[in-house]
Amino acid sequence: MPQPIPNHPMTRAEFARWSVAYEGPKCELVGGRIVQQSRTTKRHSAIVVNIVRALSARLDLDVWAIMVETVAVEPLDRTRLPDLLVERRDAPGPPLVATDPVLLVEVLSPSSPDTDFIEKPAEYVTLPTLATYLVVSQEAAICWAWQRGADGTFPKLPVRHEGLDASIPLPAFATTLPLADIYARIGVT
Repeated sequence: MPQPIPNHPMTRAEFARWSVAYEGPKCELVGGRIVQQSRTTKRHSAIVVNIVRALSARLDLDVWAIMVETVAVEPLDRTRLPDLLVERRDAPGPPLVATDPVLLVEVLSPSSPDTDFIEKPAEYVTLPTLATYLVVSQEAAICWAWQRGADGTFPKLPVRHEGLDASIPLPAFATTLPLADIYARIGVT
């Protein structure tokens, strides 16, 4: 039987201790409160796996670590669990927190558009090492990318990449991420 989710305010340290022992759906800490995330679909999981495969083929895995859903980032006063993140393999910090993420990816769920398009961009762009925040649709071959510019700032609105012929530039890694790879065997156009 899953343990109940506490309904009282928590500090980040209290949440970290609680989440290590918690055996239930993915949770994040937002404004001192635990927020349970929706369960992922098969399509959601397949997209994440496809992105891992595509990045693994393009990145030097002796330099870069690709992590999925279990390693947190801590923008502002929150603890978030992105669907996928990439940081340098030698990045400092505790084992369950990425302190220097370069790429963060969220796959849209029916319940997550406001969070993924409004809350998380505002939070994630405060992370000094972040180069790209990517939101990926499950329903069509569409991705939205916020990229840190040469002046060190992020645009207010993301660039929309659409269609299986499109690719997302990832300048921090000197490569691109083709949408055809993200959506391989998914059955979207």
